[in-house]
Amino acid sequence: MGDDAGAYEYNGSVFLHTVDFITPVVNDPYLWGAISAANSLSDIYATGGVPLTALAVLGFNHCQLSSDILKEVLRGATDKLREAKAVLLGGHTIDDQEPKFGLAVFGVCPSGKLLTQNGAKPGDLLYITKPVGVGILTKAIKEGKIEEKDVPEAIQNMLLLNDKAGELALRVNANACTDITGFGLLGHVYNVAKKIGSKADNKLLKGAFLRAIRLLCEDGHISQGCGG
Repeated sequence: MGDDAGAYEYNGSVFLHTVDFITPVVNDPYLWGAISAANSLSDIYATGGVPLTALAVLGFNHCQLSSDILKEVLRGATDKLREAKAVLLGGHTIDDQEPKFGLAVFGVCPSGKLLTQNGAKPGDLLYITKPVGVGILTKAIKEGKIEEKDVPEAIQNMLLLNDKAGELALRVNANACTDITGFGLLGHVYNVAKKIGSKADNKLLKGAFLRAIRLLCEDGHISQGCGG
């Protein structure tokens, strides 16, 4: 319960399924599609798997968003899937007042070793594969306080696939893994620690944060569960 992807074993193979979608975190529709795809794919990587296929999940108000914008969103997603060597097979759209986009992803666990949150053990070291603080930056972008061009580091990190991190976790025999997104760093660490009846050292608060986070926080821009 609570892991990033569901696993199903059949004839000796371990198949993985996940679904995730987000509201726009940037104003550029192409970047939103690519970032959303990378976000959805991360759930497969965090479980020790490799993505194979995906279905798009798209909610939009057809009176407000033109087909050209939607094409850009899908173009960004398909380019990111191509980078991940995965294929978009189709999808589903609904009429929605607030735009939403994401993917339902199907993958496989080649090694047969699933990375789950329950595998964590007291005394384990915590490794973060990307700087955190995206939720604060995207909230500031939505409020018009900053623009994408002001935070290129954050955009590149959101676009970066976690495939190499997933491979490395398996190679070093990591006990557990989780994709830090909606609950933020503290929320995800708390969930893992709670499952194993342990505590997390508060030194993790000195971890790698994206630049510009401190100034935004001091100015009152606090994330409300919109990304880690």
